[in-house]
Amino acid sequence: MIYEELYTDEWGVTYSNYGRVLMEVNPQLFTCEEYSIPEGVEVLEGDFFFKNAKLRKITLPGTLRKMEANAFIHCPLENLELPEGLTEIPEFMCECCRTLKKVVLPSTIKKILTGAFNGCRSLEEVNLPEGIEFIDESTFRLCESLKHVKLPPKLEIIRAELFYGSGIESIEIHQNIKEIGYWAFWGCKQLKRLVIPESV
Repeated sequence: MIYEELYTDEWGVTYSNYGRVLMEVNPQLFTCEEYSIPEGVEVLEGDFFFKNAKLRKITLPGTLRKMEANAFIHCPLENLELPEGLTEIPEFMCECCRTLKKVVLPSTIKKILTGAFNGCRSLEEVNLPEGIEFIDESTFRLCESLKHVKLPPKLEIIRAELFYGSGIESIEIHQNIKEIGYWAFWGCKQLKRLVIPESV
């Protein structure tokens, strides 16, 4: 049996399982503003969430298939593009990334979990692919710059606080929506029109 030792790069990022898992990030060593996770990495277990994080740009590998919660909390990211093949956005992935303006989601995404973009006050643009079936509560909470959202057709529930305090001006609630959670649109001061279909 061959035993593979962990590998740590110059920035204090540790990989294991023949480079398929990003295990952890050392906050004392990780000081770069731009970082590329190499191809071959399938799982992101470690996160870049630590005090005074400087990460402004992250390039994710096309092989990535799973991410753990809190991956980029408080990072000063400006744009984020997730690779095809990823099916789930983890909890609080970009919570309080206050400089994040644009997010590109792959067509393979099925679920967005709790608070993924909560507090991203500069977020102006995010696409919601048609294959999305579930968006958990508080996903776009306090996204003050987010003005327009098109709900995916397979979505059946607008969860609690989904757009709480966001900047949305209009939103179309399609006939497949059956339920709207509490405070879903609380504090949406720019919301000019809201039509709730009989299906709710």
